[in-house]
Amino acid sequence: MRKKQHYIPKFLLRNFSCDDLGKYLNIYLLDQSIIVNNGDLRNQCYDNHFYGKDQKIEELYQIIESWFGGVQKKLLSGSTDLNSDENDYIRIFILFQLNRTPQTEKLYNDQLTLVMRETFRSHPEFGQHINELAIEWNSSAAFSIKLSSGMIQNISDLKIGLLKSNSNKEFILGEQPVIILNPFLCQRKFAGRKQGLGQKGTVIVLPISPLYAIVLYDKERYSFLNFKNVIELTDADTQLLNYCQFLQTDECIYYKTLFSINTFESMGINSCNYRKSIKASLDTFEVSKHAHKNRRVLFMSKYDLPIEQNFSFIGIKNKALSEPLNNIRDITRDHVWKYEMHKQNTKENP
Repeated sequence: MRKKQHYIPKFLLRNFSCDDLGKYLNIYLLDQSIIVNNGDLRNQCYDNHFYGKDQKIEELYQIIESWFGGVQKKLLSGSTDLNSDENDYIRIFILFQLNRTPQTEKLYNDQLTLVMRETFRSHPEFGQHINELAIEWNSSAAFSIKLSSGMIQNISDLKIGLLKSNSNKEFILGEQPVIILNPFLCQRKFAGRKQGLGQKGTVIVLPISPLYAIVLYDKERYSFLNFKNVIELTDADTQLLNYCQFLQTDECIYYKTLFSINTFESMGINSCNYRKSIKASLDTFEVSKHAHKNRRVLFMSKYDLPIEQNFSFIGIKNKALSEPLNNIRDITRDHVWKYEMHKQNTKENP
C-alpha cells in the first residue's frame, strides 16, 4: 500500500529539478523567507493517504497521469502537433490537477460553508449561531473526482497552446500550479468574479517546465498566435505568471535555476495578504420575478487574483469588446450554456 500520495505528480516536479537525475528541487519557503537548495523531491506536495487507503483514487490519477505523460514529451520538445485525443488528455489532466490539491479542497469546503450559512441564516434555530457552522467533506478526494468529471465539458471548447519563457526568466511552480485568468472580463470591467471555467474569456495556464507552460483559452474572444507555433513570452509576462504561483501557493515555491532571493522576498511579501486569506466567495442573483418571486441563485466562486491581467501575448478580438455582459447567460460561453441547458432538460424530462 502506497502511503505517500502526491497531489502534484512527481513527474511534473521532476521537470523543475535542479539535478540531472531528477531527485532534487530548489525550494523557496515563503514564511521563513529562505532558500533550500537541493531539497528532496519525493518529500514535496504529498500527504499520507491523501486519497484514502484503498488506493482506488490514487490508481485513477495514475491512469490520467499516464495519458498526459506521452503528450508531455511532445510539449517539452516544443511541439504542438497534437491529435484530438492528446488535446483531450491535456484538458483532463489540467482539470483534475486543479481540483486535487489541499488548496482546492479548502476552497470548496469554505464555499459550501458560505452556501449553508446563507441558506439557514433566517432559520429560527440556526440564525443566532450561523457563523459558527461549517462544512467539511469526509471524503474530499472522492468529491474532487466527481467534481472534475462533471466539469470536463466546461473546458472542452477551449483551445490549447504552448507558452515559452525566454532565457532571462524561467517558470516556477507552486503548490496550486493551475492558474485561472480572464483578461477579457477584466478589460470589460465586469463587476463579478472572473474565476469561472465556463465564463467567456477564460484562460488557464499550467507551467510544465522552466521553459514551457500549457495555455487553454477561449478562441472566440482571444487572438493568440497560430496553434502550430509556440507563443514566446516577454520577461514581464513570465514574471506576472510566476507571481500568480506565489498568490496560489501555501508554503513553497519550486524552481530549477537560482533566482534572486530579493525577487522572491518581494513576491512573498506582496502576495501574503491574498495567500493567507479565505478565497471562497458567494454571489447571489435574483431569478426572474415573473417566474419565481422569492427565489435566488447562489453562485459559488473564488476571489479574483489581485493583479492587472495585462499580458502581451493575449489579444482580445474587436467583436468581443461589444458583447453584452448583463447576466449569467451573457458571461457564459455558448458551448457551456448549451451543455448545461441540455443537462437540465434531461433531468426534467428523463
